[in-house]
Amino acid sequence: MSLFDHDYDQVSPRSKCDGCVCDVLKSLQPNTEVEIFFNGMDKDLVFFCFDPRTCCATFKGHDNDPVIVDCREIKAIRIRD
Repeated sequence: MSLFDHDYDQVSPRSKCDGCVCDVLKSLQPNTEVEIFFNGMDKDLVFFCFDPRTCCATFKGHDNDPVIVDCREIKAIRIRD
């Protein structure tokens, strides 16, 4: 077996997008207001969707522009009531 024999399509999304923030995003309902902390800053956003294949979480900003973040880069998430 060589280094190039690995079938990357067979890697489960669970092993790729792991961590507590990714787990929370997997079950979060669209249009939930959240505060996310990443890269030394925090943002108030509205959750839109999560793609477990790519680990991308899509949020809407206050101007309704999409904000796409890799869930593995988010350090913390606060769900607003």
